[in-house]
Amino acid sequence: MWRELVKKSKEFQNKDDGFFDSPKVIRWLLRIFYSICIALVAVDFIIHRHTSTDIEKIPAFYAIYGFIVCAILVLAARQLRKLLIREEYYYSDVAKLSKKDNKQ
Repeated sequence: MWRELVKKSKEFQNKDDGFFDSPKVIRWLLRIFYSICIALVAVDFIIHRHTSTDIEKIPAFYAIYGFIVCAILVLAARQLRKLLIREEYYYSDVAKLSKKDNKQ
């Protein structure tokens, strides 16, 4: 009986129930995403845009700009993490202290 329960437990833990848990689905979605990105950059060379500044006339300007700004945000977040990081058990220590104060 115990062996059956352990076997069922292992089957339950290894079971992929979600649609997005399958590696095939993830690869499929990433291919679609990359195809759309490539198509949008290609269309940027074809269509005429009404620009207000000279820098906007650079082909794929908005894609490059978006990538650079996203990279800057990631780097800024990494630096901000160093400022805001707490110890692993920071909140549990606070809970222990408050329990001690309540007992006294």
